[in-house]
Amino acid sequence: EEGIPYTVKVKTGDKSDAGTSAHAHIRLVGRKGRQTRLVPLELMQKRRFERGKVETFSLQEPDIGDLDAVEIEHDGETEADSWFLEDVTVEMPTKGRAFYFPCHAWLSKERGDGRTKRTLKVQDSNISTFRPLIPYEATIYTGDVENAGCDCDVSLKLFGTTGSSSEHVIPKDEGLFERGAINPFKFELDDVGKPIKLRVKIIPQHKKGRHKWYLENIELVRHTQHNERQESYFFGLNDWISRETDFCQDLALTKGGKALLKQTTYRVTTKTSDMGGAGSDSDMSIVIFGQFGDSGELKLDDSSTHRNKFERNN
Repeated sequence: EEGIPYTVKVKTGDKSDAGTSAHAHIRLVGRKGRQTRLVPLELMQKRRFERGKVETFSLQEPDIGDLDAVEIEHDGETEADSWFLEDVTVEMPTKGRAFYFPCHAWLSKERGDGRTKRTLKVQDSNISTFRPLIPYEATIYTGDVENAGCDCDVSLKLFGTTGSSSEHVIPKDEGLFERGAINPFKFELDDVGKPIKLRVKIIPQHKKGRHKWYLENIELVRHTQHNERQESYFFGLNDWISRETDFCQDLALTKGGKALLKQTTYRVTTKTSDMGGAGSDSDMSIVIFGQFGDSGELKLDDSSTHRNKFERNN
């Protein structure tokens, strides 16, 4: 069983000598008796659980339903290995569920009750919900035209019938976003209902370099909580993303090569106040918000009524 993602947050108490460098493990226990294996909590960039700090771990384990308890332990033998554990929080991102397990006790052979293993029961009053994350697999196609590649990070923001996701940034790396490249990625996005459009931005990392990108199209494949392929969505562009487009393009959902989101024309009227100093020579832009998200930043470049825009009483 491939499993679903879990996010485990472990908080060490704010007591003298509360931290430990012992090896810790955790087991998740479900309400229907199912449980995960004993999973090591591996610290990536430090050697110990530090006093007053929260350490976050990403696990991929079977779906055991709502949680009832966690078993947590460490292998320390000496007093120096003593660990004062404040609490554990386990999130299930694809289900939008979070479970809180208080501890407030030592895991130690020399302190407290002498135990280095504890079973923590869920505190029902602190079970919370949040907007679930949906697993996606994206395939990004860079066009096969001259100078199509770029030296930028790429961010994706998905818009749908129930809202929009946060931005997901894909860092530039060797072989990514080059001419003719087909680059696959896996990540999670907020649940936005049925997708409508995909906003793609390029983020230049250095003053020098290739700051434009010819994007052909992007395929998004939505997966279930159990990582089964569910539905595919195609977003076509076949155009440049560059300084001329403010490093951003909105890609409409397409079917049979045709965009499903229709383009329209808006007439925007602005009125500058009739008071001293009210006018401006700055560039202006507007964002239009609607039922299915927003238009992105639209520059107010050309006026059909005034050659010198945004002047007093215009």
